[in-house]
Amino acid sequence: MKLFYLFIIVGCFASCTLSDSATKSNFQLTELSADEMAKFTTKGKSIYYANEKVATVGSFDYEYYEGNYALEVSMIQHSPIYNEMTEKIVYFMSTTYPYAKIEVKVEREAKEVLGLLSK
Repeated sequence: MKLFYLFIIVGCFASCTLSDSATKSNFQLTELSADEMAKFTTKGKSIYYANEKVATVGSFDYEYYEGNYALEVSMIQHSPIYNEMTEKIVYFMSTTYPYAKIEVKVEREAKEVLGLLSK
């Protein structure tokens, strides 16, 4: 029985350490040039890059965590160029909403989630 409690205590400490490091990781965005930024436009909830619709803003949410409110901007990416375009969208939106958390869902993943929800 003592061994069981030891596993539970070790598991709790390990999960706390993992979640803390996962939430506080610091990733640097690659800054876009003025020419790249000029290719972005918005119309309503749509985000365009070089006149092609690349994302749609889904929602603006406020989260409360550890005594602080945070604005989260969620969007669905339509562009098939996932990594490169995702980073560009995130950078553009981070300059538009500098204090917000930016969340980009890839259209393929969004469809899978919606498909699972409809079953």
